[in-house]
Amino acid sequence: MVAFANRYVAITREGSTYGTAAGTRKYGEVDSESISHVQEVSYRNDMGYHAITKSVGGKEYSEGDLTLVYQSDDCTGLLLAGFMGHDTESSSNHTMTDGAANDPPSFNLEIGREDKEHTYSGCVIDRISVTGSIGEYVMLTASFVGRSESSLTALATPTFDGITKEGMHFHGAEVKFNSDSTASDLVKSFSLEMTNNVDTDNACVLGNRTYVRKPEPTRREITGSVTFTQPILMDSVPSSPAQQSEPQYEDFIAAGGLEVNPDASSANTAIQFKFTDGDSNMAQINIHKVRWEAATLNVSGRDAAEYTLNFTAMLDKEGSNPSNSLFNIYHEGIASGTAYTAM
Repeated sequence: MVAFANRYVAITREGSTYGTAAGTRKYGEVDSESISHVQEVSYRNDMGYHAITKSVGGKEYSEGDLTLVYQSDDCTGLLLAGFMGHDTESSSNHTMTDGAANDPPSFNLEIGREDKEHTYSGCVIDRISVTGSIGEYVMLTASFVGRSESSLTALATPTFDGITKEGMHFHGAEVKFNSDSTASDLVKSFSLEMTNNVDTDNACVLGNRTYVRKPEPTRREITGSVTFTQPILMDSVPSSPAQQSEPQYEDFIAAGGLEVNPDASSANTAIQFKFTDGDSNMAQINIHKVRWEAATLNVSGRDAAEYTLNFTAMLDKEGSNPSNSLFNIYHEGIASGTAYTAM
């Protein structure tokens, strides 16, 4: 029999000792999880035998994803701060800013699965993706890598921190381009992928099967795409809905393509994503400098033409007022009154 009450995911921040929980356990309203134990195996292929005769267990670790609705609760806050390695809090408003000196924490993941609780320690967030489309919740997926699975323990009784919160949804969302004060009315969907490219090779040493030190981030990469409901061309500007500062097709076929870096102020953004939950809670992702790739604009049969743009975020170090960051995340009304890097 399916035991829904025994299914849960809890996240606990670790402290200075890698693999040891130090923070407060937070339960998230997670849609699905795929965290699993992985064991690499080496086999011997001796030339004197017609089949494998010997094997030895190799490196052991855990990996997988958590997928959930993006909402203003402590689980979401911990995931975002766990990727960024930075969070400042004021009146329950949180600002997480990208920076080379940031030190993303590691976590314990405690997952209830029917009969037992499974524990994965030393987990760091390698990738976070955020997606939204018309008529849907805004979704967040966090990808982890960590130490091998620990022994099974008795189930806990979860208390979900976001039980009174609604999720962020796209009909309460805005997307703005090139520091325009007015949101675009032409966006159909978007996706945003943020990767830390953590170094797992140097987390292992001789004499140990699993990670003995925290996998550290290397080069951070931010990519994404935006799909519009119709093509945006210079000589056929739509009047309804009105065009704002969306990239136009002619920008991409011009020599050199399109790079956007507004710098009248360090707070200027090339792209700004804003989500609300219909209450007083808001999340905002600000990207300061982007390179837009060549536009995709094709037609097929009787389907409407779709206009899709891919982009790569860049570190904003140039211009008169550089932000000196890749991007930042701002939350209003998120659950905790404590910075998530200290929770």
